Amino acid sequence: MKRVLLIMVLFAISFAGEAQQNYDFSAVNETGVSLYYRITSDANKTVEVVYPHVEGDYWGGYTKPTGSLIIPSSVTHDGVDYTVVSIGEFAFYECTGLTAVTVGDSVCAIYSHAFFGCSNLSSVEMPDQMYIIGESAFARTAFTEIVLPSGLLYIDEACFMECNSLVLITIPENVTEIGRMAFLNCHSLQSVTFNNSLQKIWDSAFENCSSLTEIEIPNSVAQIRWSAFRNCTNLTSVTLPNSITSIGSNAFKSCSSLTDIYCEAINAPTITNTSFSLCNSLLYIHIPCNGLASYSTNWSTYIDLLTI
Repeated sequence: MKRVLLIMVLFAISFAGEAQQNYDFSAVNETGVSLYYRITSDANKTVEVVYPHVEGDYWGGYTKPTGSLIIPSSVTHDGVDYTVVSIGEFAFYECTGLTAVTVGDSVCAIYSHAFFGCSNLSSVEMPDQMYIIGESAFARTAFTEIVLPSGLLYIDEACFMECNSLVLITIPENVTEIGRMAFLNCHSLQSVTFNNSLQKIWDSAFENCSSLTEIEIPNSVAQIRWSAFRNCTNLTSVTLPNSITSIGSNAFKSCSSLTDIYCEAINAPTITNTSFSLCNSLLYIHIPCNGLASYSTNWSTYIDLLTI
């Protein structure tokens, strides 16, 4: 009976230890850092970089990587060569000692929260063929500038939220939408270069970007959603595209330095009565408008609303 109990206890301990593991194998990269991998396809011999511990305690009991990190393009385990194709959700969550990351050429996706809260991460190199950077993937990092992959298709929700050191960003040519809260609270952001394929700027995408002074939205954007540029308090000039069809509620609310808005849209965009509310410095607005109610602001000098 004692022997049976002992076997059961040992089995339970073994099972509990296995349950704490979130990876299939580990390997040391070229700089001596242990990385953890989950096999995504035995047939194709592909793997994803993952966090090592159970969900909710991602690096519990393991050593977090610090300094400059290299994610390899391939890794060998038990004599089998695997291609590294992605960086998984929460893979390096709050690894605050990371300062730089170089991502291997085979990696095509960085999933949600992968580098969230890496508060000292100031540099990342990504391959051009990467097409996915997930929700909050680089939120609360220390970038001043980041070169996004040319193959990127979409800037996901909160992707760079609260990157308080970020000064400038260029949106790659293939990106058609900037997601909700993508650059929310990026207080140091001074310059955004939009591409000519962009179609939609989602809710709160640039809200509270208080260092933006001027924006020119390309003639491909149809929708600016609610609160997209809300509280950009140093924004003085906005050029809206002729392609614009709607400007959402509070889209430019409390842009207190905004003096000039210009648009020659062929078809009048829909504007709500709060789209430009509390823009108390606004002197000139030239927008064909559809469904405009009234504005809660004290525009005082020149208002040219071509109501259609």
